[in-house]
Order: sequence, then C-alpha cells, then structure tokens
Amino acid sequence: MTWAQGIDISRYQPNVDWVKVRAAGIEYAVPKASQSNFMDPKFKEHYAGARSVGILRSAYHFLVPDMDGTKQANTYLKALGDDLPELPTVLDIEAKTDNLFKLASIAQQWLDIVEKATGKRPIIYTAAWYWNAGMQNVAKWAGNYPLWVAAYPIKDGFPPVSDLMAGKYKPSMPKSWATWTLWQYTERGRVDGITVDKRAANVDLNVFPGTVQDLLNWAGASGTPVVRAPEPVAPAPVVTVDASQATNIQMINAFVKAFGNNGGKMIEATGLMPQLTLRPVDKYSGPAIANIPGLTDSQKSQLTTALGQVLANGKM
Repeated sequence: MTWAQGIDISRYQPNVDWVKVRAAGIEYAVPKASQSNFMDPKFKEHYAGARSVGILRSAYHFLVPDMDGTKQANTYLKALGDDLPELPTVLDIEAKTDNLFKLASIAQQWLDIVEKATGKRPIIYTAAWYWNAGMQNVAKWAGNYPLWVAAYPIKDGFPPVSDLMAGKYKPSMPKSWATWTLWQYTERGRVDGITVDKRAANVDLNVFPGTVQDLLNWAGASGTPVVRAPEPVAPAPVVTVDASQATNIQMINAFVKAFGNNGGKMIEATGLMPQLTLRPVDKYSGPAIANIPGLTDSQKSQLTTALGQVLANGKM
C-alpha cells in the first residue's frame, strides 16, 4: 500500500501535460479556482485537463480579508459551475491581516455557503506558523473541518513518500486540529508533465494517509458526488481497427476512453509512453493492438473498440 499522491496548481504552472502527470502516479489535483472576486486564469484548463485523464479533483479558493465571505463564495461557486469536484472543496486561509476576528467571520461565511451548495464539508488549508499566531483563538469552530496542512520537513527538497509513511517526518500542526487529512509536504516537487518555458517546474506535492480508494471512501462519506465512472464504451461498428491509421494522440485518447482513471497507468505499463508523448501528432508506429505487451485479451478488445470510436469521431 502507498499513500495517495496529489498536486495543487495555479496559473504559476501554466503548462501541464495531464497524460504524463497521470502516468507519474498523481491521483488527485487541486487547482486554484479563485481569489477575492476573480477566477484563476488557468483554472478551467487545469480542471478540465485533470478530469480528461481520470485524476480526481478538488479546487481551492484563496481567502482575502477585505471582501465579505458571501461574495467570495459566490465567485468560487461560479468558477465551478455545474461541474462539482469529486473531492471536497478547499478554503485556503493564510492571508495577512490585522483583524483576525473579521477574517474568521469571513471564512465561516464562505464555508457555510459552499458546504450548503456542494453537499460536502470543505477542507481548510493552512499552516502551523500562520494559524498558531492567533487564528486558533478566534476560529474555535475550525476543528470541525478536515485539515490540509502545509509543512515542509526538508527546506530545499522533499522526502520520499515512503519516509512519510514510515513516520520519519511529521508535520507541524495548527493547534485547532489533532490530525490531518492532506499534507502538502513540499513546494519544490517535480512531476513529469509540469513545465514552464519547456523546463521542469516546481509544484506543490501532497499526500493522503491511505490509498486512493481510501480517499474515495472518505470523500463519499460526507456527500455526493463521489467520483465519476468512465463513460461506457458503446459497441464498435467494426470488429478490427488498424492502429497504424491513428496518430499518437489518438492512441492516448483511446487508452483514456477505454480505461478511464487507469488510462495513463496502462500506457506506462505497456512501455508506449515515450513514443506516444514525444511526437503526439505523428502517425502511430507501435505494435498492432493485438501485439501490445502487458494487455489482456479483454483489455485489447476494449482498446480496439475505443480506438474505433476515436477514429470515427476524427479526433486528434
């Protein structure tokens, strides 16, 4: 068993190859949705991209102290629209202010409105260095919400998840909570597929203390929706499909269509990831589906059906 690993991102990570991110083992993503009364300019792209490869999603709002909670909550909910995340929503509380009582009141407004609108109790994101400077005394209710704690045990790097699981490091805890649900353990992580100007970029890395199925079970305990199942694949009009007629990106789309949440992992397991992602618009030159290693006969049949549909739709 390994702890479920995730990322949180914003406009500062403008270029994300979600197929690569999924293949790297990332199982959930929390893009920034909003701050104050404006939406993060990359939110819609990040949010849709994560969904396209079956990565579970939340979304966070950065709370500001100079606007009431109702306006901020409405901005956040407008950003989500009808596409509610699979995981609970997140309120980021770390803004500097001279009036902690006012900030706590604004936060409570936001939390109440968003919980009522989504049917799930939101998560609070914060850090001990911030929270323990006074917020613990004015936000007495905070412990009723799940905690996403920011705590970096290694200053200029990050430990392997196995060390976190072994208890070699523990996060500094905000005083309103005894336990954490998510732990952001570095802001200097690296994940294949996340770049800036074609160079590898830093990204926040997070863990949930359980498997991705445990995460799903936890998320479903407080409301719905839980997680969207992959769209069922309708019977293909043809029995066989010539994969050489597809482009590399069409093959990627077929894997995701056939295997949903596991599409990226399936590509990685077959050894096709470098070929498919290096030149996505080139013609596929790998083995016929019947000869792709690591797939069962049933999986080959699913992939054949899915590729037939992708080719029929003419999608890149």
